[in-house]
Amino acid sequence: TGIGRRGVRRGSAMGRIAAALVVIGVAAGARADVARAQVTGTVAGDSANPADGAGLIWTAPVYPPVVPPEGYRQSVARGVRTEDGRPGPRYWQQKVDYDIDVSLDPATARVEGSETVVLHNDSPDSIPQVVLHLYQNVFSAGVPRNRTLSALTGGMTVTRLAVDGTELEETNRESLRERIRTQGPAAMAGVWMPMGTLGFVRLPEPLAPGDSLQIEAEWSFEVPADGTGFRLGQLDHEVYNIAQWYPQVAVYDDVFGQDASPYLGNGEFYTEFGDFRVRVTVPEGWLVVGTGMLQNPDEVLRPEAVRRLQGAAALDTVVAVVSAGDREAGRATLDVPGNRLTWEFAADSVRDFAWATSIRYVWHATGAKTGSPRGRALIQNVFDPKVEEWAKATLYAKHAIEFYSEYMLPYPYPQATAAMGPRQVNGMEYPMITFITYGASGRGLNGVVSHELSHFWVPMIVGSKEMAYAWMDEGLTTFNNSLSMAD
Repeated sequence: TGIGRRGVRRGSAMGRIAAALVVIGVAAGARADVARAQVTGTVAGDSANPADGAGLIWTAPVYPPVVPPEGYRQSVARGVRTEDGRPGPRYWQQKVDYDIDVSLDPATARVEGSETVVLHNDSPDSIPQVVLHLYQNVFSAGVPRNRTLSALTGGMTVTRLAVDGTELEETNRESLRERIRTQGPAAMAGVWMPMGTLGFVRLPEPLAPGDSLQIEAEWSFEVPADGTGFRLGQLDHEVYNIAQWYPQVAVYDDVFGQDASPYLGNGEFYTEFGDFRVRVTVPEGWLVVGTGMLQNPDEVLRPEAVRRLQGAAALDTVVAVVSAGDREAGRATLDVPGNRLTWEFAADSVRDFAWATSIRYVWHATGAKTGSPRGRALIQNVFDPKVEEWAKATLYAKHAIEFYSEYMLPYPYPQATAAMGPRQVNGMEYPMITFITYGASGRGLNGVVSHELSHFWVPMIVGSKEMAYAWMDEGLTTFNNSLSMAD
């Protein structure tokens, strides 16, 4: 439990999660022994104590202890962390804030973006290098991956990168090696080098403890078509689920130091917490949902939709913010000169940002009781009304948020959204939003909504390193999901 990172009230969440982990192990062992005993006809008598193994032929399996990383043990010794998972007196964690403008051309599936990123160095170390995640490069030729692709997109094209106003020159390993040979180590300053799904930026001067720096970037990429990618994608150029879409600063922490884990496809993410301000520009008629809260509903939605959206969190019944009738009448959004609308979102203390948009979506909403000081959470569901089963997902999401808020930790964020998407998203979670394939239906749809929303706690609040500890991410979520479905 000590390898998680702070999101919101990490200590409280970790205690419940640690307890759940113990229950998983005990329950699994108990079920195995009872099954074996029943096979042999030697079930323990009523007076036997199963905890002592009395009456059982096979004892419960003995699991080896979890050995924490050496870096974690050193961090405990330094007073940064504690053995029970709570922050130590010298705890620190980096913070990375993003201000992003992004536009989508649905006809070409082209995303173009620009960002200003502020990296706050709250560590006691001077940092000579920043590592960027360029996730979209997993769809480039020649890049290592552990998932099969039926088509490539060319990955992410970074057209500009600057640090504190200094423009950086893109280089490659061979060119950099030659520059160092002729100019010495100083040649590394002022350049950056993409390597697969990572980008390495050698800073002109190391970033001192307590200081911050500003990164500016511009980029573009093509969104994979339905059935050709994973985790994100588009359906017939009319439904888009967008994730792993911007250059993202990699984690620098007290246990592993500088993270430089490549994105291979399988294995998920480890990211810093921060505040996001994101503006998404799409054609009028396209609805947009994303991580965080919509800041300008009156600039993109019709007045009646704004009123329904603003009142939805107080409800226990479902309201159609934008109905099928609104969609058919061409009243899904405002009509504006230029035929393009910009949707503005704000999200604080989150580890990522994802968004979904479609010209097919209708928008259903309700509220959920969370027990959080923030109050009730807004529950949103956007889907193609031709997929009628999806209307039920609104109440599935409401139940999940309310159940997990009582069972684990009050949901700390203002909203939770389920967004229908193409096949390859399957079920994929991000802060405050999950993508789920249009193929989910019936109890399966309920199950995947409940499962993905459980991930809003693990890892979205806990902040674990998913690619290293997938058992924690999926194991705890599967256990929690089983309880939610039983309820």
